[in-house]
Amino acid sequence: MSYYNTTNLKGQDLFEAIMQANSQEEFVLNLLRKNKRMTASEIYRHYPKPAPITSIRRALTDLKKRGLVRKTNMKKRGIYGKPEHFYEYV
Repeated sequence: MSYYNTTNLKGQDLFEAIMQANSQEEFVLNLLRKNKRMTASEIYRHYPKPAPITSIRRALTDLKKRGLVRKTNMKKRGIYGKPEHFYEYV
């Protein structure tokens, strides 16, 4: 599941949140297909509209669980100055 309903949304609000999470995953997956390997910060910089970087990380984690991307051992300093793993399309 792409959206974790921790705030107990219902009805239209829940539907929109699920659609947005699915859209984020699709964007991340397509970007990795084109670019082969990226960090969360690099994906964040390419995202077409404002989104929390935590949403991008959630999308990466969910895509990894589904076997669509993999986390590599390679790292690069991210936007918060900490090392981030590269993810790549499987």
